[in-house]
Amino acid sequence: MRYLDLSPSLCHALSLRETPFFVFNLDEVRKALRTLRKALQPDFVAYAVKCNSLPGVLATLVKEDCWFEINNVAELDKVVAAGGSPKRVVNSSPICPARDVAILHARGVRRFAIDSLAQVENLSHNAPGCEVFVRLETSNLGSKFALSHRMGVIPD
Repeated sequence: MRYLDLSPSLCHALSLRETPFFVFNLDEVRKALRTLRKALQPDFVAYAVKCNSLPGVLATLVKEDCWFEINNVAELDKVVAAGGSPKRVVNSSPICPARDVAILHARGVRRFAIDSLAQVENLSHNAPGCEVFVRLETSNLGSKFALSHRMGVIPD
C-alpha cells in the first residue's frame, strides 16, 4: 500500500466528507490504460463498466478513446452519459434478455457475446447484422484462480 503526504488543506477537505467515500487518481487511470495498450498493442481495450461506473472514471476513459464492456442497458446509459459512443461498446453477457438486446441494438451497440444457439437466435431476431464473439469455457489449467464455469461454450 502506498501512503501519500496530504496537505493540511486536503486533510481538512477530506474531514468534511461523509464516510466511506472513494478518491480516484484519474491520472493513474489514464496511465494504466496507456501501459496496457503499449504492452499488448490490441485493436482496442474495453473497460468493464461493472468494475467502477463512476462518471469521472468513465469520462476519463472516454477521453482516452477507450471502449467499454457492458452487461445491460443501465451500464450503456452510464457510458453514454459520460460521453461514450455505443459504437465503442461490447455487450459481453451471453444471457442478455431479448428485450435488452433489442434496446441495446436500437441504441447503436453492434458487438455481442454468445455461448449458445439460443443466444444466436436471440441476436438474429433482436440485433440483426450485429457482430458476435464466442465465450469459450476454459479448463483453468495454469490459472492463478479458477474462473467460473457458468458461461462459455465447450470448444468442441
